[in-house]
Amino acid sequence: MGGATERYDVWTRFARVHLSTPSERAVYQDLVGATPDWWSAEEIARTGHLDVQDAEHVLAGFVRASIAEAARDDAGPHRYRWRADMDYLFGGFVEQDAPVDPVCGMLVFADGAPTSAWEGRTFTFCSSLCRAAFVAFPASFAPSPEPVGAASGPPLTP
Repeated sequence: MGGATERYDVWTRFARVHLSTPSERAVYQDLVGATPDWWSAEEIARTGHLDVQDAEHVLAGFVRASIAEAARDDAGPHRYRWRADMDYLFGGFVEQDAPVDPVCGMLVFADGAPTSAWEGRTFTFCSSLCRAAFVAFPASFAPSPEPVGAASGPPLTP
């Protein structure tokens, strides 16, 4: 599996976990497809037809999951934008070697990200939501370990 199929799989896993509500999808649309780089919760609420509190709640969750980043002007409200290193979801290039959240497929860039150990391996998560899903059903999400000495690449055929 590779190329567009692999990107679709990562995108599908991400969307199932992080874009499960209409509010999350509306905020995502603004952050990813927008002209301004930085948005206030009020601007996102207005364009996404959301209550400001709903937009703030979603944005706070996106920041915790390292999907968006926040900044604050001295006198103004928090402003938010899509993290550029999330562009791998759309097939963008990623320079960093980062752990992959086994639940949603996101690359995990946050320092101090949640972790959990299972069967002698440590897994890193983008958020406590993904960690909780993993802890509840680890066998459903943990990738099989690579056998020692396993060849990489497609199998050879005679």
